[in-house]
Amino acid sequence: MFAYMGPPDKQPLLPKYDIWHQAPGSLKGTYGPRVGGSTECNWLQSQENLMDVAHTLWLHTRHSGSQFPSDLWGIMPEFEYAETELGLTATMHRTLPDGRTWTVVWELVMPLPRSWCTSTHPRRSSRRVDEKSRRVTYCVPVDDTHQLSAVIEWSPLIADEQRGPTREQLAPGGRKDRSYEYAQRNPDDKEATEGLGPIANHGSNILRRRTAA
Repeated sequence: MFAYMGPPDKQPLLPKYDIWHQAPGSLKGTYGPRVGGSTECNWLQSQENLMDVAHTLWLHTRHSGSQFPSDLWGIMPEFEYAETELGLTATMHRTLPDGRTWTVVWELVMPLPRSWCTSTHPRRSSRRVDEKSRRVTYCVPVDDTHQLSAVIEWSPLIADEQRGPTREQLAPGGRKDRSYEYAQRNPDDKEATEGLGPIANHGSNILRRRTAA
């Protein structure tokens, strides 16, 4: 997952993201296909899906039912994008039923990691809620049409009775009653991105063909 092929004396240290140094809490690492995510398509398709903040509303709540631990993800957000020195940020602002503003920031740090907020619901201590990211996901291309991922996630220390269902349990891939028919009628990221084909057409050929027709 972490490969360095340069001179041994110039080998860099692994990054120390502040996400992993929150307290009190614990770190958990997993490796393999993302929850509900793609394995049989081009790496770029998953990166695009990861940074498409609008799909959390449409795909994961209104179309397939709530695949997040909180129905608050189903509130229409105002969102904005900004380029950074290392990639891209996507910011979502949601007005909650009690009048507060819930702000969630997703960040793409090229070429591999992407950090995001995975809180089940916003804190209740202030009028404006700015959630800190908890997870860094590494999407790693295997070849042109396959990929894998590794995740390092920080989890707060909370009582078991307060945890509730997780995103992993609510996604089609985590359901005990999951079937092919269920996944097709209640798609997740995997079905959405792999449905574009092994390598989605990002060029202008589609437009040219439609114009010619």
